[in-house]
Amino acid sequence: MERAKALLKTINPGIDLNALLSGEKLLIGNGPRIEPEHVEALRTVVTTLSDEDALTAVGLANEGGRIRRKAGTQDELLSPKVVSDLEAFLKSLL
Repeated sequence: MERAKALLKTINPGIDLNALLSGEKLLIGNGPRIEPEHVEALRTVVTTLSDEDALTAVGLANEGGRIRRKAGTQDELLSPKVVSDLEAFLKSLL
């Protein structure tokens, strides 16, 4: 087992072997470490973007995934692709 750990650390320096062995999802490579509170913050953003009451409270609306002003010029804040990409990113972290 120790030889396997040493080989894995050689192939992928910086990997958290304890997290890997416990079954946690990890970014492979030397990418940034994603903390649980960062995932929770992203979950809050994604949830809020689909919460019509929360959006209405700040003058926004979700129209087919497009986040825009509810009245006036109805300027787009986020496109449907951005919203769906955020949702996909969150799912990849869970």
